Amino acid sequence: MHRWANVTERQNLQPELAVSVIVFGFRKSQPTSPLPYRIVIPLVERIREPFRGRYALPGGPLQPALSLDESAALTFKNAAGLNGYQPEQMHTFGGLHRTPEQNEPSPGLRVVTVAYWSLLQVTDLDAGQQVAESDPYLSWWDIDDLPDMAFDHRHIIDQARETLRNVQLEDLAQASLPSKFVLADLRELAETIQGHRLDPGNFQRTIKNHPRIKPTEEFLEGTKHRPPRLYTLETTEAPETTEVNHD
Repeated sequence: MHRWANVTERQNLQPELAVSVIVFGFRKSQPTSPLPYRIVIPLVERIREPFRGRYALPGGPLQPALSLDESAALTFKNAAGLNGYQPEQMHTFGGLHRTPEQNEPSPGLRVVTVAYWSLLQVTDLDAGQQVAESDPYLSWWDIDDLPDMAFDHRHIIDQARETLRNVQLEDLAQASLPSKFVLADLRELAETIQGHRLDPGNFQRTIKNHPRIKPTEEFLEGTKHRPPRLYTLETTEAPETTEVNHD
């Protein structure tokens, strides 16, 4: 962190590069809740200044031996304890006023953060939370009840949430549900993201016209009433290329 430099010298140094990752998980709500799920994210309590005792997104300085994507995947694994996830790059935050309490640029070394985001499979949330149980500084928080945040990380979370609200149904199904799912599960996730209930009939009509979400001939087993049909996400095939003869 160039501890040899004074404040003025640090302000004139090239900015450092960091990676932060927002991991969205879905936790079942109480039966009396207006929405079926709560959106939760992992945060890390800072143990040093600046902002000691406040919370930040998982991440840190970019390691020289890693690419941005590799750093994001490693950050995800450290926060959720899961392999096989590749977070998606969202936005780069490099403003001069990234410390909310100050009306002038931070008197330290400027840091540019590349923010990534990822949806967690619904069935993986318990495993992710178990990682936090063994780390006294890592914990999962309801996105509507966040603690005091360090730096501009609340702003980053807000922007990530807007990105989440624009996620397509097929992407939501692929990222959060098993390969075969019932429509009610997909609808409840969409309701949670949008913040309001959706009409089941209208939702089913939307799915009926969807080019990739298709019904199967299978039904969910083990239900007391009429078992609901299972749906799946059809893969998209790359368009065939036509060879052009240049003779």
